[in-house]
Amino acid sequence: MMLILRPTGRGNWRTAQLSIDTDRAQPLLVKVGDRFELAGVTWRVVRILP
Repeated sequence: MMLILRPTGRGNWRTAQLSIDTDRAQPLLVKVGDRFELAGVTWRVVRILP
């Protein structure tokens, strides 16, 4: 699974990609628009790819 993320806030931020190996990870329940903190930055999910 790959998540396409953008930092929250104003500005035209470049997207970041987070790749998750679903064979080794526990089930991850995310949807477009969810926010979470990673590396001191609050990220927003803008797209989910299989």
